[in-house]
Amino acid sequence: MYTATFTFETLADLEKTVIEIFSNIKKPPALFLLTGHPGAGKTSFVKAVGKLMELEETVTSPSFNIMNAYKGRYCDEIIDIIHIDYYRVLKNDTLVYLDFFEMVDDENYFVFIEWPQNVNKEWHRYNIPVYTISIETFINKKDLIERKLSINEYKK
Repeated sequence: MYTATFTFETLADLEKTVIEIFSNIKKPPALFLLTGHPGAGKTSFVKAVGKLMELEETVTSPSFNIMNAYKGRYCDEIIDIIHIDYYRVLKNDTLVYLDFFEMVDDENYFVFIEWPQNVNKEWHRYNIPVYTISIETFINKKDLIERKLSINEYKK
């Protein structure tokens, strides 16, 4: 079971953090549940993943359209990256719930969900690894904004 905590100040540090995390996640599929206040760095995390996975497109926030899908490369395989943002979704709004299993052709995918707490879902029921990623911000001793990222593999 993978669990780790990182602190970082810059996007370059975040990119190094993503490399470290994915060196421990050997292959897809996997689901990542991203939590943190607005502006904490959830979309920046997915952007860093996009850079690692050599996306041709720029990762953008799916806040208004709820979902973005990309093609990338991971471990020399073409991979689907699904990025969902439930920030604007009211709790239990089943009209907007997206079943990402319908969006992928095979098991080469990673799904990143921002604001998963806005949808009452039993994420653990999916038969794939589920990771929770929490990002917090704070002011460090140098009066700079620092972020703390914690990742925990969900234990079934």
